Amino acid sequence: MWVRRLFLAMLLLLFIVMQVAVVPRLSGWLRFLDLVLVFTVTAALIFGAWHGAAFGAASGMLLDIVVGGSLGFYTFPLFFTGYFVGGASRLVYKDTIFIPFLVGIISSAGYATLLWLLAGFIFRFWLLGAYWTFVPRLVVMNGLMVPIVYAAFSRILGKRENL
Repeated sequence: MWVRRLFLAMLLLLFIVMQVAVVPRLSGWLRFLDLVLVFTVTAALIFGAWHGAAFGAASGMLLDIVVGGSLGFYTFPLFFTGYFVGGASRLVYKDTIFIPFLVGIISSAGYATLLWLLAGFIFRFWLLGAYWTFVPRLVVMNGLMVPIVYAAFSRILGKRENL
């Protein structure tokens, strides 16, 4: 049981390091990939609502600390994304490749909208034109990455009873 938790913690750290150090250096549409969001959505699909919310809050808090921005800027959107994806995960049949793809697209659009609203209402920093150029690329890249990560880790991580 503690080995699985240690594996998840190490996996979270790996995804955060890759998000901060590797993804910005990629070219083309790959630089719009959000690995922390992919990790949160995958964990929420596998473990459910409250575990997904906990993974979202933990990954958002660590990302806030590493990036050095305002504490809670990434935490709240990832928390809500993990909770809602985990809540919806018990309603759908997840063993097809289409469902994680669809969940990745919807959750990425919701997450980007939450970030946009937080930046606009709290910091008074509206990204009007950049939102419409950024969100479609984020949605496509995360929609393609969630099924890959979900397929890779769903068998390794198991179900909620094994956490």
